Amino acid sequence: MIGLAMHPRKSTDDRFETLEVKLAFHEQTLQELGDLIYAQRQQIDRLRATCRQLRRQIESLSQEAAQVESDDDRPPHY
Repeated sequence: MIGLAMHPRKSTDDRFETLEVKLAFHEQTLQELGDLIYAQRQQIDRLRATCRQLRRQIESLSQEAAQVESDDDRPPHY
């Protein structure tokens, strides 16, 4: 009888240990995912800044090209 009474207790302890291990794994996974999201957010912010800079450069080059074209439209005697 004593052996049977201890068996359910051990099973419960094993189940708690299994749950604790799973919880620790999930906590670690959540932390890693949070870190990954943070790193991706930083990368997205850098990419957006690069896109803004490139857009400004393209606009500037377009304006310069338009100015050169308008200068070329003058008759040769000017």
